[in-house]
Amino acid sequence: MVAGTHVAPGYLGDTDNLLARIETRARRWHRTGDAGYLDPRGRLWLTGRCSNRIALGPATIHTLRIEAALAFDPAVARAALLQHGDQRLLVIEPAETDTPLPLDRIAAQVAFANPDAIAVIDRMPMDARHHAKVDYPRLVADVAAGRLRSRQSLARGKPLELRPGSQG
Repeated sequence: MVAGTHVAPGYLGDTDNLLARIETRARRWHRTGDAGYLDPRGRLWLTGRCSNRIALGPATIHTLRIEAALAFDPAVARAALLQHGDQRLLVIEPAETDTPLPLDRIAAQVAFANPDAIAVIDRMPMDARHHAKVDYPRLVADVAAGRLRSRQSLARGKPLELRPGSQG
């Protein structure tokens, strides 16, 4: 839950957001559904929605860390990590459709999440409420339905090559 002058009173046009907030005498608190932590300096770092966390093996990965790690890569328009079966699938919407993706560089930037494969999608589905967050339930449905441009397994130690229509 968060509170402060930066917290909006609710989502635009959302009359049901009463469940997402708590009013006290002092302030309005908003339930974000996000995980996060306070660092030693007292700053709040959000790590992603609790419902989108991935727990495969001993580590839990929060998806916002992946999105943030690739947010400034010029080849990536949007990125997301999701659990697909027993694999961590990194899904990329390229910034340009006719330029090859530098997959080795992209994989290196998110090596801490240990993705098993990279998939390319034409357009990342975004949450309709504010268009700033990936719509993970829709993305999972798109992947399950095979609506990917390509997919490549990450074979450790081998250079990555991704071609349209390739499956790994």
